[in-house]
Amino acid sequence: MSTDLTRRIDALERSNRRLRASLTAGLLLGGSLILLGAAEGEAPETIELKDGGGKVRISLQMKGDAPALVMYDRHGDPSIELIVGRDGPEFHLRGDHASSRAALTANRDTTSLVLADRNGKTRAELVVDGKPRSELNLLDEQQRRRLAVSYVRGKSPAVSLFDERGKELWPGGGAPKIVR
Repeated sequence: MSTDLTRRIDALERSNRRLRASLTAGLLLGGSLILLGAAEGEAPETIELKDGGGKVRISLQMKGDAPALVMYDRHGDPSIELIVGRDGPEFHLRGDHASSRAALTANRDTTSLVLADRNGKTRAELVVDGKPRSELNLLDEQQRRRLAVSYVRGKSPAVSLFDERGKELWPGGGAPKIVR
């Protein structure tokens, strides 16, 4: 394994540990705030934790009938959001302008990871469903699928390349065309 790849994996693992620690701390804090609110009698609809400057940094709230934990950055923009909806949990990492940059969802039949660019456009999707089917799609700036890798139990894995109009180039047309 190359040194560069090892370094990148180490950095990703450190980032993942920090994210898990932040999420755990937020969940513990949110749970504590709920218990404190319930101990006073009537539970509020929203519980907020503010920093020394008075900005909301953590909010535990209801989004419709789904509880949500939202963590805000120093500018007051939502940065991390955990929602437990009717169909299952959703975890969002938000970027500039509060657009979702990464979303992990798990419902009854499907688990998916969606990654977006700075403009909030989906650029990669990983889906595992109950069939069982696994699929990875890479999309271009116009959100058109350009590469698909899939596997369905009992069938051969498939790799497909698509042109800028969505027309399949490979495996339908022989060897893949290299575009530079």
